[in-house]
Amino acid sequence: MSIDWSKAPKDATHWEPNGTEFGEGWMKKVGNQWFYWGEGDNKWFHGKLSCNVSAEREATFEPRPQDPWNGQGLPPVGTVCEYRCHDSCEPNDWTAVHVLAHAAHGSDTAMLLAEDDNGEPGTMYGRIWVPGTCRPLRTPEQIAAEERAKAIEEMCFAVETLTVKQAKALFDAGYRRHEEGK
Repeated sequence: MSIDWSKAPKDATHWEPNGTEFGEGWMKKVGNQWFYWGEGDNKWFHGKLSCNVSAEREATFEPRPQDPWNGQGLPPVGTVCEYRCHDSCEPNDWTAVHVLAHAAHGSDTAMLLAEDDNGEPGTMYGRIWVPGTCRPLRTPEQIAAEERAKAIEEMCFAVETLTVKQAKALFDAGYRRHEEGK
């Protein structure tokens, strides 16, 4: 069955298919609480029995599809992205992190982040979100292009008479600087 999410209430988080005990319908999860959409009333209800959702029942729900975060605005909870602190805090270089939570902090938004340790949350950070401190994970092609640009810049700096065009040609021909003793 294909679910027409364009007909869902704007804050619906899941679709529940017909089951043995409950009919199909829109569901909303807020924290650990579930609500169901009353079609006739066009509002959310929180019933003791209908909203007591077991893990088995929840496993039948279809979550609302999420567009991947494009780097604009605050990264959604659950996103794995790169984070770099904007001032003297850690981490000061781009680091893969899991976004675990958001919370209001005065007029700011705080984020709870955990470093990505081979797919598992590692060192945790609580940070105020500042535009430009988070970006989507880079592709291998983007990483290679950044490394190439950095190597070309270093070549031009090391040999001041070398033009960027010459450095690019050297790099593309396979030249790499080897550190002494390595």
